[in-house]
Amino acid sequence: MSCDRLSELPDSLIFDIFQFLPISDVVRTTFLSKRWNNLWTTFPFLIFNDRELITDSDKFRNFINGVVNSWRGIKITGLSFDLVGSDPKLKEPYPSDNDIASWMHFATEKNVEALIYYIAHQFEVPQFLYSCSSLKVLKLILWYPQIHGNVQWDRLKKLTIVCIGFTQNTIDQILRGSPRLELFDLTLGGQSSADTREYCSIDLSIRSSSLMHLILCYKKDGGNIDPELRIWTPNLQILYIGGIPYRKCLLINVSSLLKVSIDIRGFPNEFPGTEFVGETLTRIFPTFKHVQFVIFTNWCIKLLVRVDVIGDDSIFPLIQILLKYATNLVVMDFTLEKGKQSGIPCKSLFMVSLKLLEMEISSPNANLVFRSDRAKYPKLNNTYVVDIIKMP
Repeated sequence: MSCDRLSELPDSLIFDIFQFLPISDVVRTTFLSKRWNNLWTTFPFLIFNDRELITDSDKFRNFINGVVNSWRGIKITGLSFDLVGSDPKLKEPYPSDNDIASWMHFATEKNVEALIYYIAHQFEVPQFLYSCSSLKVLKLILWYPQIHGNVQWDRLKKLTIVCIGFTQNTIDQILRGSPRLELFDLTLGGQSSADTREYCSIDLSIRSSSLMHLILCYKKDGGNIDPELRIWTPNLQILYIGGIPYRKCLLINVSSLLKVSIDIRGFPNEFPGTEFVGETLTRIFPTFKHVQFVIFTNWCIKLLVRVDVIGDDSIFPLIQILLKYATNLVVMDFTLEKGKQSGIPCKSLFMVSLKLLEMEISSPNANLVFRSDRAKYPKLNNTYVVDIIKMP
């Protein structure tokens, strides 16, 4: 007599298997054995990231509605629609606002803990989502958001938002309503270049006593902007600032800050002016007293190399300021992004590194590190060349 070993597996192990399968295959498992019949209807992770589904908008929408209507579980642990960055040849799904609202209502009724809606299609977030207190992880693209009432994300710990058009009041509402938020990944911009310039001309303040990791990025084509960025985060440990920096960037209370990454890119011209960058960095470097790790990415190194070529020393005093104030510095990391250093000669990098090594360093444990995939780049005293290490 044959033994149906599939039917003997416990639900927990079957669900572990389901997590490695596309959602369309999870649904098909109902035909594998009697024991598996409709078992997927209680599977707590519904991940609609299957690229096969987005070849047809109606197919995509109807499949999700079928799964949602058939689901019989008690609690949704994770619900995901993450199709940003999919094959551009595939047809993008455009669900209606009613469809999105019904899917999110289903999730909130089932006390969803992790919700990802990452489809590059303009829609209005239903207001009831802002009062979903069961959320712990949330990833959204917000289009000109308007929040009516209070945000009640009492358990939320990780929040990733691409905000197309924003106001300071929206950011304040989100942060006030997320008292346990630890990671905030915020990308700001507009639907067009004109929108980006308009919305990036608004002062921005990030104020949170719970935040430990802040990632702040700006969409390209915003131009050099004049307003202030203020960060008041006493428990912040990791800070990443990428894209277009504010001319006035003030880190008011960041006494716990340990790791900083500065990524200057996205300017209308090939290189930002040293005056603009200098004004921004001069304001924030003195706040890095307790920082142990500072990472400068490709654009910063290109700026240093450009300075070396044209003989303008205005950027090097900024590095000296950082080395003066960062008394706990362990590593100052100059990272060349893999495949993007083709325009930087080895000789220029060598000259820049020598100049950096001549500077006075207040921290006795500091090392200057150059990271590159350029195998022939020379190794210097206290300067190491290793493979690229990506930021988390």
